[in-house]
Amino acid sequence: MKKTLTILAVLVAVLAANAETTNVPAKVIGIVNAAGLTANMLQAIRQAAEKSLNVPFEAVTIEPLVATNLTAMHPVVAKQKNEHYAAMVVLVSAATSVVSHASYNTNTAVSIVNVTAMQNADAKLLQARLNKQVIRGAVFALGIPPSKDPFCVSRDYRNLDDFDKVVPVLFPPWQFRFTKEAENKGLSSLVSRRPPRPPMRQ
Repeated sequence: MKKTLTILAVLVAVLAANAETTNVPAKVIGIVNAAGLTANMLQAIRQAAEKSLNVPFEAVTIEPLVATNLTAMHPVVAKQKNEHYAAMVVLVSAATSVVSHASYNTNTAVSIVNVTAMQNADAKLLQARLNKQVIRGAVFALGIPPSKDPFCVSRDYRNLDDFDKVVPVLFPPWQFRFTKEAENKGLSSLVSRRPPRPPMRQ
């Protein structure tokens, strides 16, 4: 585990330093692919997150890691998160003994997602799950509590079947709370728009 964390520390530090020289907004939410996801999957995740939350995301890929403890990864990731990142969502593979789907730390604005726990033979379903987990990770990293709306992406869920029922959207009033907190963190809105409407109840 120590070797894994050392690799993550070095690589994230390099990527964070390089991000300062690229043509991106001053503040972004970082998506760190340490799970060996393809470029197309990572791009789809970033696009889904920006569409849902209306703030800039930056996706980077580093050497794949296998986590044995999601919580133990938080301190080293937090140390490498520079001012360019308002928050970070790190995607990792995990040992089969790790049952947690994700881990969040609002103090450091870091979320870690267990990609292994999201696996499914249906590639579209896997993509949808990862999209929603990254959105949730960004929301929770900024300190927004879970939603009580049964359709909202940030609501609590019992299992993956239940998780598959939510949509990749943050509904009011949680959308308003996220937007306000994002502004406080220096994140700019991508476009001016009205908040999404919840689906019609049956």
